[in-house]
Amino acid sequence: MEEPKEDTALAVKPPAVLEQIVRTDGQRKTIARNTANGKFMRRNEATAMKLTRDAQEFAEAKSEQDATLTNAQALRKHLMEVALKCTSEKSLIGLAKIYETLIQDATGAKAILDAAIKDANTDKLHPVQVVIITPPALMHPEIIEEKPALPQKTKPSFIEAEIVQQNAPKGADKIKS
Repeated sequence: MEEPKEDTALAVKPPAVLEQIVRTDGQRKTIARNTANGKFMRRNEATAMKLTRDAQEFAEAKSEQDATLTNAQALRKHLMEVALKCTSEKSLIGLAKIYETLIQDATGAKAILDAAIKDANTDKLHPVQVVIITPPALMHPEIIEEKPALPQKTKPSFIEAEIVQQNAPKGADKIKS
């Protein structure tokens, strides 16, 4: 009897998965969850983990040209052959940059650095924001000039007194002088 072959791609869990949740207001939101511990994580960290894993799988895979070497070994061998034949400095610098990029992708250093830079560009380090407030639209777009006030009277208030008339006291008509 043949033993059932296990598919290694299905047995290995991805480091993080993207899930869609429904918020209380009905909107859908995509979040990242770490498969190792089940906790939520930042999406850029999940993307960095996926890119690192993909680069590592590519580096560890067997080369198509030489089955005895992995892709990383074949690339390193090819870069060394080209570097030995190269005569200009610019070409050597380009080869060094290619090798540095491959190493950073495989080790996850570039993804971690990019995630750190993205996190650093948040409000934590830049708490001051410039807010431009535009003036509200006027109710009447024409500006009406203020009318000058009427001139104040210059007479004192006691001059404009009212005349008060009193009744004669009782028995005033009986008294004769």
